[in-house]
Amino acid sequence: MEVTFVRVDSRLIHGQVSTAWVHHTGVNRLMVVNDKAAHDSMERALLNMAKPRNIRVLNVLTIKQAVEMIRNDTGKDKVMIIARTPHDVKGLVDGGVAITELNLGNMPPKEGKIKFEDTVYADEEEIAALKAMADAGISIYAQTTPVGSKSSLNARLQG
Repeated sequence: MEVTFVRVDSRLIHGQVSTAWVHHTGVNRLMVVNDKAAHDSMERALLNMAKPRNIRVLNVLTIKQAVEMIRNDTGKDKVMIIARTPHDVKGLVDGGVAITELNLGNMPPKEGKIKFEDTVYADEEEIAALKAMADAGISIYAQTTPVGSKSSLNARLQG
């Protein structure tokens, strides 16, 4: 498998992912990586219903399962990883998954979160995970849709 695109989006699979990002990236497989979603049969069922028709396979996996699958799958699928939080992606990176870019989609506001962009808010723990990934050379940017503006966050994370 080829990991083509990695996105953090609290909503996981929804309209922007199903239409815009899937088409833009040309992926044929989605991998949702989030421990809670992987253990929730209702959420897995809802994600399967939201899967676009042109997506051949949807995996809903824990971080550990995703690391193993990425390591061992020798198929030719083009995969989009969608994670609910920066911690999910950092878990992949810590597990040895090579990620060069990270798209931040929707990370909603909550008390104690700092605003980075209109749709990207992060708390101290999420910022620490993002900083660690930026320090590891991963390009981190906010972009809601493929035609929307792309805002690099690396300088702000390293500052």
